Order: sequence, then structure tokens, then C-alpha cells
Amino acid sequence: MKKEILFTDKAISRINKTNTSFMGEDGKQVDRVRFTFAHKKGTVIQGVFMYFHKTGAKSMYLDYVIDNKSKRYALNNYSSEYNCKAIEDHMFSLREKYGLKDTYKWAQDIRLGEEMLKRNAYASQLQQAQKKTVNDVIQEWYEAGCPKINNTASSLNKNSISSASLHLIGYHTRTKLFSITEDKLCNGVIEFRDNIKDKKYNIKSWKDFWAMFPSEKYNKMEPGISIYDSPFGQQLISDIGDGDVRTWMQPVQSLGTRRVMKEAFNYIWKFARNKGMFGRKVPADPCLSIKIDRPVTSKFAIYNTKEFTQDEINKIYWGCEELKDKFPFQTQLIQLNMFCGRRKETLLKLKWENVKWGIKEHVHPKTKKKIITYGTVEIPEHVNKTKKADQFVITKNIKDILDSLAATREVHHWARFIDWIFPSPRVKDKHFLRKGNENNTDKARLKDVRALWVAIKERKGLKDVAMKMFRNTFDNKVNENNLAVSSWDAIEVTGHAETRTYEKSYLNKKITDKTRSIADDIDSNFDKIIRLKK
Repeated sequence: MKKEILFTDKAISRINKTNTSFMGEDGKQVDRVRFTFAHKKGTVIQGVFMYFHKTGAKSMYLDYVIDNKSKRYALNNYSSEYNCKAIEDHMFSLREKYGLKDTYKWAQDIRLGEEMLKRNAYASQLQQAQKKTVNDVIQEWYEAGCPKINNTASSLNKNSISSASLHLIGYHTRTKLFSITEDKLCNGVIEFRDNIKDKKYNIKSWKDFWAMFPSEKYNKMEPGISIYDSPFGQQLISDIGDGDVRTWMQPVQSLGTRRVMKEAFNYIWKFARNKGMFGRKVPADPCLSIKIDRPVTSKFAIYNTKEFTQDEINKIYWGCEELKDKFPFQTQLIQLNMFCGRRKETLLKLKWENVKWGIKEHVHPKTKKKIITYGTVEIPEHVNKTKKADQFVITKNIKDILDSLAATREVHHWARFIDWIFPSPRVKDKHFLRKGNENNTDKARLKDVRALWVAIKERKGLKDVAMKMFRNTFDNKVNENNLAVSSWDAIEVTGHAETRTYEKSYLNKKITDKTRSIADDIDSNFDKIIRLKK
């Protein structure tokens, strides 16, 4: 079914679904109607025709003959941009490339020729992509928001970005020109600063940033020179091998620092791989063969398995009580860390919305006493180090801590307008916080309690202790409890697993009466310790 019209914009524009019949000669509906153009023979548009579809689209095609075989080539859809003039220009270009001179016949297959051009253009793009230097990749990595390796839709957390930045672009003023915060999902977010020591800057984008602080291009690689300013950064990313990475790390003696350096380079190399910057053939991962052993001896290694004695727990608890007014919201963090055994970094990122109140009563399976728990604290997966959701029971002692935190909020009125369980006393303009002017950004969150921890140790004469021991202590108390008859019970109360089997089970945890009993037993154990105050 075909019709003939003039090859003019006016004639083509008049065609619409109202004045076009989609009824075929056999009386059946068709999806499209073919329109040919009058007086086209012997012109540049010879062979061009149009299909008008039920959808309203007007697709242009070219019928041509090559080697005595009929062929068809799809042009673009007709539009205000791809009008009659544009179609004529397009056809003139095709005849220049594939037509026989001074005739309207074809010397080459148009479709194969255009596909070859696309392949050549793609190969050229791949070749250009392979010419990116390490510094080019570093720039693009920052501009992309410092994405993770396996989940490019999210960013590294602020600590990872900060440690990587030191080796990628650090040891330079440029890292002082931005601050790193976190969004609601704990993704790191970089914000440019306005000034440094009263020197004004006007950085609105990464383009401004790189222009203001270009690579220094030192001729050596040594500690204190970042990749961006060293000869390493000038090399093509596709040429980098494990030898180059080793040479860059060689001057650094600390194994811990080398591990961070390797991780920083791994971010940008795999970013380049994920973005297709290596072309068709991806080279071997230069970091794969680099093994950095953990130090045999370390002053911090002793804390990996060490736990607090009951006397030390007693001193720490009462040290917190004695310093509560001097360190608001901070002493409760240490106490909560003591009673629930979760990581300090995890607890600092909890909000009041994560506290789910609800009284539960049941009978202890052995002592037969009535046990009361007061709800759960739910830990979202983006807050947890393992990136898996967790929860712990609100026992009597934990309830007392949460009540103490709520009372502290009433004393410090500015904290009422911050949803973090542990708000920062350093929140700017905290006296102006009010309803409708809440501050729930990462800046309003407490980051650490180092000063308090030092004060407690000095006050109570504690030596060779670290806060990470709270987790070890709690874990061992659970493992020693005679109610914890299975690894499942231990996982429920401690919130972490020691083996891969535990890790799989950890994904679908539920709090049962048995685990509530274990948690209550541990809580009672702390009660005895607290009463030891001399």
C-alpha cells in the first residue's frame, strides 16, 4: 500500500493520522503506509521514500541497487531539523562517498560503508581513551564523586576519600581547599572551601580546581609527593604495570601506609577499567600481584584479642559518670559501647529514628525469673561496616543510657533539633537551632571521643587499654555464657561473625526470647561490676 506526494516540507507536514487510512487493499489494518515522492527520478533524492507509522513517526528510507542486488538503507526520521533540505544534504553526502560520478548509480554498498565508518570512529575513540594519563584518570575519578569499585552508583565514605586523597593529590594546598562530609547514606561528599587563612578563592567546579592547582610535575617519586605531582602521574594509565606501582611505594617504609597507597591506586585503576579507558583489551591489574604483609609486631596488635578486666570496666563506667557534665553526649557513647559491643564508628552514626521502643516480657529459660526488654536499636546496612543490617536488644542498662541521652538533650536545648543520638557540641550556631531550622547533616554528628578517653585513663590510672577492647570484652562474655549454645545465638547478641558461615546466617537474624535472655544475663553481669564502686 503506497501513495505519492511532492517532496516538500508542506506536503509531508500535512500527513497525519486523521487524513491517512491504514486500511490495506485486502481490507486488513496495516501498521504503516508507504509514501513515494513525485518527480524524484534523476535528482539527488532518487530512491528515497517515506513510511508513515500509526505512532505518527515519519521514517525515511533509501532503496538502491549494488551488484544487481536491491538494498535498503534507513535514513533518519523526518522532523523540523531533519527536513527536506537536510535530507537532500544527507543524500548529496552519501552520493559523494559511495556513488558513481556523473550518474545516479552506486559504486559501493552504503550500509556497509556507514557501518565501517562507525567502527573506525569507535576504534579511534578507544585509541584516544587509551591515551589518558594517570592524572587524567585521577581528575575524572574526583569529578565522578569518588565512586566505589564494585558499586559505582555510590561513593566511598569520607574516611576512605580522605586517606586516598593524601596519596593521590595530597601533600599540597589543594587538599585544604575542600572538606569531606557524608550524606544520609554515608557516601562521602566533597565541598569546596571559600578561603584558606583569609586568602579568598572562588572555586565553583572541579574545572576551576584543577586550573588553580595544576600538577607540580616533580622529577622524582619520594614520600611527600603525591601521584598527581610525580612522574607516575604523567604515564599513560594503560602502560602502568605492577613494577610502576612498586617503584612508587618503595620509598615508604611503613607497611600500613603502603597498604593505603595500594588501595588508593586501586580505586583509580579500576575506575578506568569500569569506564572502558583501556580499550578492547584490558591489561592485567597491576595491584593483583602486589602482596603487602601485615606487620609481625605492632603496638596496636595486642588490642586485637585483649579484653578489659571487671575492675577496669568498673573504673571506666564510673569515670564516665564523673565526667558526664564536662563531656555531654560523649560519656554515654563509651557506656553504650560497653553494654552492646558494637563498633564505636557504628554507634556514632545512629539516629533516634533507629531506636524502636517496645516492652517485651518473658521467663528466663533457666532461672525462671521474669525478663523485661525495652525494644531494639536497629542499625541500617549503610551505617554498618559490614554493609549488612544489624540490631541489638535494649536491656535495662542500655535503656538507662538512652534515657540519660534524652535528659541531656533537654539540658542542651540546641540538641533537640538534631536527630543524631550523639550530636556534636561543636555545631556552629547551635544556639540558633530551632524547629524548622534543624541540623541533621554529618557536620552535626559527634565524630570521636578521644579527649574523653584520655581523661578517663588519666583519672583512673588505666594503661595499655583501647576502646576497641569493648567489642572483644562483650564478645567473650557472650561466648562464655552457658545459654549461647549455638553460633546463631552468639551472632544475634554480638552483631558480628567470625566465619563465613556465620556471615551468611547473619543476613537474616531475628531476636528470640533466648537471645533476649543472653543479653539480659550480660546486662546483669555489668550491674555487678557497676556496684563495685569503692
